[in-house]
Amino acid sequence: MEKMKKYTEADMVLFERDEDGCLICPSGDYTGIVSFGKLCSFGKLCSFGEDCRFGEYCSFGKLCSFGEYCRFGECCSFGELCSFGELCSFGKLCSFGEDCIFGEYCIFGEYCSFGEDCIFGEDCIFGEDCSFGKYCIFVKLCRFGE
Repeated sequence: MEKMKKYTEADMVLFERDEDGCLICPSGDYTGIVSFGKLCSFGKLCSFGEDCRFGEYCSFGKLCSFGEYCRFGECCSFGELCSFGELCSFGKLCSFGEDCIFGEYCIFGEYCSFGEDCIFGEDCIFGEDCSFGKYCIFVKLCRFGE
């Protein structure tokens, strides 16, 4: 497998935008970037480091991997097979595809929507009105409606 290009914040100002003004971020290694603005769109196989912050309406493709302490704004959308580390925090109205895997201590806001076959680690906290697809698996100590 080819080594992914590592992007910096300086690289991001050169990225194209789509017709809606969304920043188009190619597949790559974003571990060196701490904060992403609103309306970002990421390709497949992206890698993000610890303590990353994402703005509203970010979109992530398949097989994205996120480190510990990642924080996501409202209305983020995630593709299939996303993997999240411990202590991830998600805002309201997040939507996740099938087969997502979440580590320990994840926190989800209100109105989250999850596809089929999601697996959640220990100590997950879910906000009000979260909806879950068929075959979602919750391990011990997950709490709902907090």
